[in-house]
Amino acid sequence: MQSWPSRRSDDGQPLLGRLWSAAASWISPAYEIGLADLPALQARSPEYWSQPCAAVCTILVVSYILVFGTQSLISAPCGFDANSRLVVSSLMWTWAIIAAMSTLYIIVGRAGEIHRSHETSLPIPDAVAKQIRAAGSLEQMSNLPGPDDSRTHGTYCVRCLVWRPPAVDPVTKVRQKSHHCRICQRCFVGFDHHCDFFGRCIVQANMPCFMITISMLWVALLTSGIALLVVMASWQPPEDYVAATSTNTSASSLLT
Repeated sequence: MQSWPSRRSDDGQPLLGRLWSAAASWISPAYEIGLADLPALQARSPEYWSQPCAAVCTILVVSYILVFGTQSLISAPCGFDANSRLVVSSLMWTWAIIAAMSTLYIIVGRAGEIHRSHETSLPIPDAVAKQIRAAGSLEQMSNLPGPDDSRTHGTYCVRCLVWRPPAVDPVTKVRQKSHHCRICQRCFVGFDHHCDFFGRCIVQANMPCFMITISMLWVALLTSGIALLVVMASWQPPEDYVAATSTNTSASSLLT
């Protein structure tokens, strides 16, 4: 079977392929460009992996200290009976489990992240399609605005190649910030901030888990503090210590 000539242009692209790309771009810049033709997503920064590891280690250590420290505290023979010890221990474990589950969702849930799909990536703006057809770089391009009255096509991110919702919904007038995170290297809707502790972006969808995780620390500290106060208030010195103190006091009074 006869094959087409394999001569290449100066940039290494086959001449026939270059001519076909030019003709397709002239007819329609986005002609036959699908999700499979889009460049790969940008690699996540090293902080995306290191920050969550540090957060998990920190939460595990703090939870261990608070849970087992409180259990050791209430095991003293004063202040708490068996039922009270069970209640306090159960509360401490409950706070730790809630914090762990909330942290897990923050780290692996990918809440608010705009994934590539036919609904979010298409239609591709003409300027972006031309660059993809020409195998050109998109680094120097700015995000492209969408139609003024669209509820889903606010701006087109040239790094993720997805449409982001407008800052203000044209129908409901509700504000929601969309942002491309330089650490996560993804676009998020409902963006609030990137948390350097968890290593993830905090958005409207995972904000409750973020607040719960923080509040669980204070609740656990409060529970442990109350247990400490109860133990201190009910503590009584051992009988041998009291007897020895009384003997020394009597001896001192006789000498004087």
